[in-house]
Amino acid sequence: MTHLLAYAKWLEETDTSWWHFPAEKEKRYLFLYRSFLIREIGAGGINRRTAASRIRAIVQFYRWANTHRLISPEWPMWEDRHIGVRVSTDFGFERTILKLSTDLRIPARPAPCSIALEDNLVPVSADDQESIQAYAQQHGTEELQLFLSLGFRTGLRLGTISDPKIQTLYRATPDPNMTGFMRISVGPRAQPPVLD
Repeated sequence: MTHLLAYAKWLEETDTSWWHFPAEKEKRYLFLYRSFLIREIGAGGINRRTAASRIRAIVQFYRWANTHRLISPEWPMWEDRHIGVRVSTDFGFERTILKLSTDLRIPARPAPCSIALEDNLVPVSADDQESIQAYAQQHGTEELQLFLSLGFRTGLRLGTISDPKIQTLYRATPDPNMTGFMRISVGPRAQPPVLD
């Protein structure tokens, strides 16, 4: 409903009717709204996944309205497309699921130049790392400084950083590639195990 509300507000702002589908594709309000959403993504006003969800919700609404004869457009509202999505199981079996899509679709993939981590996190810039470490040095404990330093320099997860045992540190070996750095074993097979 939130997506339909956003669409309704856009229709009011642009003074357009929701049931008008001209012959020219570029003049159809659904395509104009899609272009508006893409501009909003570019300007940082909306997330790509949110825009994709909005279009999906609006298409579902129009399918419902058409099925229940609330609208009877003379021209097609959009073009339907069948997309094959490959799915593989933990056991290595693969299958393809056919999915119905439209030419209004906004791909929910991240921008090609961005670095995507879990939960859409982005790495902290080198300048921000220095600022955070300087603040921790002034106001934090030595443990916090080491904790942050280990995280920034290795990229280890929080659980892995907080789980090493004293034996893990005693078993550290010099890193052959970086003078002054040590290597530790982490993971369930390490002795003692260091878990995430």
